Formats: sequence, structure tokens, C-alpha cells
Amino acid sequence: MLGRDFYCCLVNRCYGLPRSQALPAKRAAQAPARVVKEVEHHFAALPPTTALFDHDGPAAYLMEHAEDFREPTTVREVALVRFERLFADLNALLGRT
Repeated sequence: MLGRDFYCCLVNRCYGLPRSQALPAKRAAQAPARVVKEVEHHFAALPPTTALFDHDGPAAYLMEHAEDFREPTTVREVALVRFERLFADLNALLGRT
């Protein structure tokens, strides 16, 4: 729902990954299709001193640092559109249009 760009940015900030260890802006050709699997593989290749990837970490970081993501950006706007569509579809299924 968030999109790869937003999620990678979120993970990079959450773990404070230096530029040399950050998730790349562009998905590698051999990377898994699912972004969470891509992140897991990326972290597995990082030095052992790097924090372990935890699926809950980025969500907690977003909740605690939501103000850091308030600036309108394309990736943020795309994520909001996806959520709006999801809730519109769910409301339509429930008969609440």
C-alpha cells in the first residue's frame, strides 16, 4: 500500500542506514518482487553489526515520526491515493458510498 519508494525511505530512516548501506532508490533486477522480501535480503547482506530488520520497526517509526512525513511528496501522495481507493472500495462493498 505504501509503495516501494516510500517504504524504502521509511526503512532507511528507521534504521539510520548510512548512504553506503541504504536501500537503493531503484529495485535491483534480481531483487524479490515484494518489497519486504527485498528489504529482508538487503539486511541479510549488511555487516553483522547492523541492526536486524524487524517488520514492526518501520511501522513504529512512522507512528512516532509522522511529522517527518507531512511534507507533500510524490511517494507520499501515491500512498494516500492507494489508501483512499482501498477505503472507497471497502465502503462500496459495505454499501456506504
